[in-house]
Amino acid sequence: MRRILLLPLLTVVLAGFVRAQGTPGNQADAENVKEVLKVEEQRNQAVLKGDADVLERIYSDDFAYTNESGETPTKAQFVANFRSGKRKFSKYNHDEIRVHVYGNTVVLNGRSTSTYLYNGEVYQDPRRFTIVYVKQDGQWRVVALHVSTIPKR
Repeated sequence: MRRILLLPLLTVVLAGFVRAQGTPGNQADAENVKEVLKVEEQRNQAVLKGDADVLERIYSDDFAYTNESGETPTKAQFVANFRSGKRKFSKYNHDEIRVHVYGNTVVLNGRSTSTYLYNGEVYQDPRRFTIVYVKQDGQWRVVALHVSTIPKR
């Protein structure tokens, strides 16, 4: 069931890529998007499974993270929360994704309707996110991730 959700996600992301470009993108941009989406799928599966080793590999050493509570844990703290089970996802859905390409930097932003446990509390409010990928030493790495809760109206 979880894998089935990734195909619509990739379709939405690719459609967002076309919209985000505004003008025809070049072949290098298209290849960068393809590569980033592959890493993003690996990241999404690792988050859902709590696979800290994969997350350790995908996030850059100087990873900058701001969560919906305004906390800014380091990469080591962020990964440790998954390794210990302190942060655990039971549902992981993203939509409204837009892709922006700036050479060897790709920015994804969208909406998350995920459900997860963090510090003993369940979170399921919708959130907006921005993920910044940069190609470092030939590998796409997440260098920044920002999440904000969407206020209830």
